[in-house]
This record gives sequence, structure tokens and C-alpha cells, in this order.
Amino acid sequence: MHCTVAQDHAAQALRHLIRVISPQLALPLLGGVQLDATDHVLRLTATDLTHHVVAEIPATVDEPGLVVVPAVLLHDLVQRVPTATVTLATVPASGRVMVRAGRHQTQLNPLGPEPLPDFPALTDSRATVTLPAGTLPSLSRQLLFACSRNEYRPILQGVQWTGHGDQVQCVSTDGSRLSQVTWPLPADAVCDQTVVIPAKTLQEAVRLNTREPVTLTITDALVQCAAPGIIFTSRLLSSRERQDDRSEDPTGAFGDAFRMRKTPQPNRRRDRSWIAQAHGSPVIVFETLSRTSHPR
Repeated sequence: MHCTVAQDHAAQALRHLIRVISPQLALPLLGGVQLDATDHVLRLTATDLTHHVVAEIPATVDEPGLVVVPAVLLHDLVQRVPTATVTLATVPASGRVMVRAGRHQTQLNPLGPEPLPDFPALTDSRATVTLPAGTLPSLSRQLLFACSRNEYRPILQGVQWTGHGDQVQCVSTDGSRLSQVTWPLPADAVCDQTVVIPAKTLQEAVRLNTREPVTLTITDALVQCAAPGIIFTSRLLSSRERQDDRSEDPTGAFGDAFRMRKTPQPNRRRDRSWIAQAHGSPVIVFETLSRTSHPR
């Protein structure tokens, strides 16, 4: 592989990718960024098996190739490059990747000959929404503060997104606070599904939507946020089709009224697995009530 890219394009792409990399990943390969140089484009990919980011930047490709290098090291090098362009090339003799900027040159050891693991592709899209620039930042300020940070209750670490014809209802809660926002959909949007989108995915979508329009695509298991030059894909925390009888849909949208109550904690010695399955203790149960019903 041998290609030359603009420093500002490479630095911007790596800033998006580096947020997916976790230092505590069990597989060393997942701590790297995959460089794929083909047809005047350098494609950079990173994943933690839950989130997947692909960025494409223009490049002068003299020799196509694919290699995985440490993401943090490459990010730090490119951010500090004083020149307008950066050259990335593999050294045949050693197999290392050379990063050259002007008279400065550094070599990185690749993370092995294997590419990054494949990530599921989007199939059978159930919802597609194109949002103008600046839409998600205003929504996130009203929703993300109420998302749970407790990893033992993963379902509460996301935002519930429910499509109702020409509008979307978003709900977030950590068991103590609850935030609900309803906003209209664009005229050409198709959205009639209830999903729980991870808060981290929404945060990345906010960064992409600050200055550029984005397209959200939702399937049964994935959500994808696409902006010019970058695609962010994530697994959903939960997904369910919207039903006409919402009272029979406990995992669907939170209704027009809410009632939270604490259920008795089960016997820990007798059934620890039940507690884990319920995402923590005490267990918070949300019950959907219709407009005409009254709390008992």
C-alpha cells in the first residue's frame, strides 16, 4: 500500500474513529484502524463489535493495499503532522507501515495480517429519516442527560425512538428521571417502528449532524447514521414493531401517561439470574396507560 492524503481530512476522519476504540477490548485487533487504499479513496474502518465506523477520504493511491495499524498511535501522529499532506506506505522488507510528512518519518508495527471482523450489513430497512443540519444537537440536550450510566441496566443506556406516522417520540430514563420529546418528521420520512438506540450512537450522530445533514436508517437490529464521507453503524439495544394495541406492547413506546413503581426485590439466594435479567435492583416497571384510564 502506498497513498497520500490531506492532513486535515485524515485528522478529521480519525477523530470520529478513535471514539469507537476501547482500551479494554479483549481482542488486540479491535484496537486498530483498518486502512484500505483503492481507486483514489482511502477507507478507514474501526469497530468494537457493537459500533462500526467507516470514513472515506480522497487519496492519491500509487499502490492499493489493506493493513490494520494501532489506532491511537496513528491518530496522535496525524494530529501533530505540520505538513499539508501525509503519506502512508507499507515497507515490504519489514511489513511495517511508514507514516511520512515532509522530512519526518515514523514506522508503525501492524496488528497482524488479518483484517477487522466483518460487521452485519443493513438489510430490510424499516425506517429512513433525513435530518437537516442542527436537528439532533437540540434533541440530545433534552434526552441524553436522563440516560442511565449503569452498565448493569443496559436497556436504560439508550433513547427509545418511536415513530407515529408523521412524528417521532423519543424517551430516555435512568429510573429516577424521565425525559420525553415529540417532534415532527420530514415529509418524505418513513418511520413506524419502536427501537432503543444506544446513547453513544446518538452522541456520534449529534457530532455528524452539527454542520451536515444526516440520514438515519433503522432495521430490525441495526441503526445507521450516514453523513458525507462517514457512516456510523450500531447495534440496537431493543427493537419492536409498533402495534395498534399499545397496552399489549410493554417494550414499545411509553404511552401518554407513566406510572413507575418499585417491585419487591426477589430472593437473591434463590434467583440471582432473575435480577441480572431484569437489569438491576430494585426493578423499575413502566406501565403504559391510555388517555382515558386513571392510575389505580
